[in-house]
Amino acid sequence: MTSTNCLSRIAWAVESSTGRLKEDVHVLVRILEKPDPQFMRQVTLHTNSQNAVRAADLVGTDPIQLQLKRDLERMGYYYETRRGEFHAEYQERSERVAAFGDDYKSKVLKLLYGAQAYAAFYAQIPVIAKKNTTYLFLSKADGGRYEDVFNSSTTASKLLGAAQLMKRITQRRRDIVAGRASGPSPSALKWLPHADHFILALFYHRFFDPDATSDDAYVEDCFNFAQGDFDRLHEETVAAVSGHIAKKSRSRGYDHVKYFKSEAGYIELSNLFDTSGRYPPRDERGVLKARWVTSPISVETAASRTRLRQFERVSLWVGLPPR
Repeated sequence: MTSTNCLSRIAWAVESSTGRLKEDVHVLVRILEKPDPQFMRQVTLHTNSQNAVRAADLVGTDPIQLQLKRDLERMGYYYETRRGEFHAEYQERSERVAAFGDDYKSKVLKLLYGAQAYAAFYAQIPVIAKKNTTYLFLSKADGGRYEDVFNSSTTASKLLGAAQLMKRITQRRRDIVAGRASGPSPSALKWLPHADHFILALFYHRFFDPDATSDDAYVEDCFNFAQGDFDRLHEETVAAVSGHIAKKSRSRGYDHVKYFKSEAGYIELSNLFDTSGRYPPRDERGVLKARWVTSPISVETAASRTRLRQFERVSLWVGLPPR
């Protein structure tokens, strides 16, 4: 029995004239005593399967989530693993500004948003990230994909990088649709609002080497590359997708909304691109053309990057400029 149903039944059982419970009222109570957190999580999940309780709210005490929360806090971000907890902890605006600055809203990363970005980007499951978010918080034993998103390789920097790139893609799309930024042909504006998760997934597919994403230095360089040359990379990706969609839209029964919620749609789009654009960019012989470097003064080795973080960061291309 849910709390809402329980309250309504109690109200029904109270005599309006006396305000007391009727004598023939029986209340069913279920008491579970089990120390296993995983067992309790399953009980909570399935007991509330028809309530407004979201699966995302049930993983906040998972050790992986707690570690991500600590790591993101050290990076200056608040990881909200339960809805409303940021405002509950920092109730006054002055408290939020004191803790995270005037732009404190940009320093809050919500679990659901982070999971969607990570799933679309690294796990390459943009369809689930877009329309089946509950599966992101269900274990594989329950038919979900939680372990594909949150596991020993999930780090705060990788999670934050994917989320920030997702925000950049969404903002760019809004600017294009509103006419604040140059973009593709007007016909593309019909499908672009449905494609954020696919575009994010294609960024990973096109530019990131999946065999190297366990290397934190490589991941950092990749995000610097993607963010630093974002407009060009986004324009190229959207142009290629736009050409494909123009052909698809002539097919009977084609629908933008359905297409950008289908596994087949993403497979088709990912097949449009080879891996020649993966960072660091190389020529047709496989020779390194350039490398994205973060340095305040000169070209430095990756090993010295930790020391350089204390200075102002300047990003630059070393070698030939990207094509």
